[in-house]
Amino acid sequence: MPKVRKISREEAERDERKLALGEQPTQAAMPVKTSQIDATAYPRLSDWVSSRGWVELGLDMETRTHIRILDQGGLVWESVMRYQTIEDLLRAGEQALVRLENAGS
Repeated sequence: MPKVRKISREEAERDERKLALGEQPTQAAMPVKTSQIDATAYPRLSDWVSSRGWVELGLDMETRTHIRILDQGGLVWESVMRYQTIEDLLRAGEQALVRLENAGS
């Protein structure tokens, strides 16, 4: 299973500059393309990252969260549960967006 880690703002900016120059970013910070989220399995997550915000996966040491759904206004949802696989993380995010949608958020 691939490891996922949160990168610093400086790493992200450096990697964006590298990508703009056509260079390869650092291995730890390879960008995840929207098309890599299976729109059939996770339609709401796919829509979210395509048009509304972004999703962070991996343990955040400050908040002890493992998945965070964010938009321009900040944090929309987070989960502190531990997951066995990335698919479990994505499934939890998908279910959270369903609940938020049903609640009118």
